[in-house]
Amino acid sequence: YNVMQAADNDYYLHRNIDGKHADSGSLFLDFRNDPETLKGHTIVYGHNMNDGSMFGNLLKYYTGGNDTYLKEHPYMYTYSESGVGIWRIFSVYETTTDEYYLQTRFASEDEYYTFIKDLQNKSAFKTDVLLKATDDVMTLSTCYKFNHVNGRLVVNAVRVGSSILN
Repeated sequence: YNVMQAADNDYYLHRNIDGKHADSGSLFLDFRNDPETLKGHTIVYGHNMNDGSMFGNLLKYYTGGNDTYLKEHPYMYTYSESGVGIWRIFSVYETTTDEYYLQTRFASEDEYYTFIKDLQNKSAFKTDVLLKATDDVMTLSTCYKFNHVNGRLVVNAVRVGSSILN
């Protein structure tokens, strides 16, 4: 999917790539993130559709109560004109909009490191991923209203590599 970005986090919630109304909306980057670098904490939002489209497949990381799907699919990839980003998933958890997991600015490396370690500690499944204060982290966030009206399913990944497109 293309990942869109607007001046706010509402525009693409129910609009497609052409800006026309669509119940499924688009996957979209938080308005505070830099789409060129994806540095620091990058957030991508999307609906989880019943047919598995958009972020519908993210539910596979969480449902079933075990980490089998995570072990079988530990990486995700981003594609841009500058190349491919390789990301290792380190955390999968359920939360609500009452919890602020969408911070993008940090006063120091220590504050950022504490933040990303907290994301890892929330995970329903433990991984062997070691995080550093200089890591770039991506959060995928989608609605997950099975246990809470304002529930969210969150998948966090750390950039572990990149490759140039030929």
